[in-house]
Amino acid sequence: MGAILDDLDGHEGHPLRQLPDGTTTSRWTGSTTRFTGYVPACDCGWTGTGHYEPTEAGYDAARSEWEHDHARPLLEHVIPDHVQHLLRDTLCTLDDLAAQRPHAAAKALRHLDAGRTAIARRLDARLVGHQPPSRRPVLQREQPGGRPCLGL
Repeated sequence: MGAILDDLDGHEGHPLRQLPDGTTTSRWTGSTTRFTGYVPACDCGWTGTGHYEPTEAGYDAARSEWEHDHARPLLEHVIPDHVQHLLRDTLCTLDDLAAQRPHAAAKALRHLDAGRTAIARRLDARLVGHQPPSRRPVLQREQPGGRPCLGL
């Protein structure tokens, strides 16, 4: 079993065994018992640059490279599931409110915009570099009556 981080779907890290001919495998068989070391890898296809000794310490080092060089940087860009659900539910609720009480919905949106602006100012100083595109699907929920909610 590989290593996983909460909210990082599709990225299970596992050290591969590198065989004397240079190929890598995750299988334990009679022909793979003699391997030259561990190479960090991920289910998404990422492979690390390190080559670690064929020991428990090497196994741990390969998993550590996966976590620190691949998984943690990706996790910085993933919206946690519970936050995605809150955002989706908030948008759906505001959409319903707009249909029933447009002035109240407009007021609620102004409050959200003021909060968004304050948060954006704090983030502007912290965000550096580019952000990779999301690999997660947009969450949507069907409203009663078959009307889809706004997606994120």
